[in-house]
Amino acid sequence: MPAVKEKKQSKLQLIFMVVIIPVLFAVMLAGVVMYYLGFQPVQYAADFTASLFSEEEVDEEEEAVLHHENQELQRRIEELELELEEALAAAEEEEPEFEEEEDEEEDEDSSQALEELEDMIRTLQLMTASRAAAIMEEMTLEEAVTYFRGMQVTSRAEILSRMEEDQAAAIINALSSE
Repeated sequence: MPAVKEKKQSKLQLIFMVVIIPVLFAVMLAGVVMYYLGFQPVQYAADFTASLFSEEEVDEEEEAVLHHENQELQRRIEELELELEEALAAAEEEEPEFEEEEDEEEDEDSSQALEELEDMIRTLQLMTASRAAAIMEEMTLEEAVTYFRGMQVTSRAEILSRMEEDQAAAIINALSSE
């Protein structure tokens, strides 16, 4: 008798361990995953059971709630449209001010670029003529002409005398033509 009772108990235990516990775990895991995905399974179940018992009342109540929400949303849309129109009108008024700010920024940028150019010219003039000539030979013709235009005549002459004849001639032609 005890062996039969143990077999029944072990079969029940086996069913409980192999079937019931994993199924419960899977249901709980599915509920947690659904909750993090934005579904609310408990709320859906509550709504479903409530709709089973009082379908007519829910429809009327639901219709009233939806109508009220619709009116609120329409009012909010109208408010947002007015805000948008006001913002567009304000942006049109501020546009000339923005253009003036852009002009000021461009003036600042150009004055900064001019200062940097003058610094580079001063640096080239303070170098030995042979080093400055080596640097100028690596530049494009336009860049070299730009730097030479800002230099003093003596520095320009010393650097040109240390450059290759072809490049020096091209720079002198560019300086004289403009």
